[in-house]
Amino acid sequence: MVGAVQAVMAQEYELKRGRAMAWPLAMVLPVLVLHRPTREALPSSIRTHLPTWAGRNPALLLNFFSSRGWQSWDIEHRPLIPEGMPVLIDNDLRFEDGPAAPRPTAVVNRWLRELPASGAPAPSSWENYARVVKEWMEFLAEHGVGLFDSRVRLKAGLSRYAEHRAARPLTARFAATTWGQHMSILSLFYRWAMHEEYATAEPFTYRAARALFAGTGREVKVNLAVRRTPKPHVKIKYLEPDFTELFRKGLRGLAPDGSQDTGFHGRELTRNGAVGDHALATGMQLQEFTYLLPWEIPALPPEPTAVPHHVDLLRGPGRVARLCRAGPGRHDGQLALAAATAVG
Repeated sequence: MVGAVQAVMAQEYELKRGRAMAWPLAMVLPVLVLHRPTREALPSSIRTHLPTWAGRNPALLLNFFSSRGWQSWDIEHRPLIPEGMPVLIDNDLRFEDGPAAPRPTAVVNRWLRELPASGAPAPSSWENYARVVKEWMEFLAEHGVGLFDSRVRLKAGLSRYAEHRAARPLTARFAATTWGQHMSILSLFYRWAMHEEYATAEPFTYRAARALFAGTGREVKVNLAVRRTPKPHVKIKYLEPDFTELFRKGLRGLAPDGSQDTGFHGRELTRNGAVGDHALATGMQLQEFTYLLPWEIPALPPEPTAVPHHVDLLRGPGRVARLCRAGPGRHDGQLALAAATAVG
């Protein structure tokens, strides 16, 4: 890998400068162009031979194809590989172990080249797919599992990978949606590999389900490795009771103990408090609350309570101001609804 980097550097240097690259640069520049994880993994002592280190760190290289200068490649026609197509390369720069014995990286590269004709025409999708498979291959290699190993070993590797992405350090964790995307990509790859007879097994287990769309149902397969994600209605966040009370007091200009806050005193505190009570009492979403209209406000009670409490609400642009009388704990919803119309 380092030798290939040095060779390219020497060629580009000579083309642009018109003279051969100095020997010290051949030692310094490769370290500068390697990506950070590789630089940090390099041996810190000269006692470690580079071939030994490379064998212990079987990282894959991810390159992007460019046809620039293909006329000098001793080929008759331009390669059919799409421009910018990701290419995975083993650290020893080999794609096969012998005649008719392609390495897994070569198989992955063929799958990537077929993506534009398989429903993924965007170059950004190619890179995403390549990185997902690359991370999976590197994880399996760390645990001695092959990309096309037996189903038992692949399932064990997937179980370990799921634990790694769910409970390991934060930098390695995936959200449920990201994990689901990775599993979908790997599932597509293994189904393709089995169809092309490169693989005999896949690590995933599926269950049958029935999907309904536009009144038409059809049978689908659900990948059990994909984590379940909450429905939109269960992702609503609620304030804990103590924070709710703190929120209500803050809108009224009160300190946590209920006394007047001497450090802050806002405007229209009664109105602000009523608006906050309305949002908490009705559970309205932010968009619903923002676009509350005057005619959505129910009428106030015709009679005041036994202990009247007068509240003057200011008139805002396009809003209706009302004078409401209500006792503590009585008609709180109506008071809050009326106050909401005064928010300008």
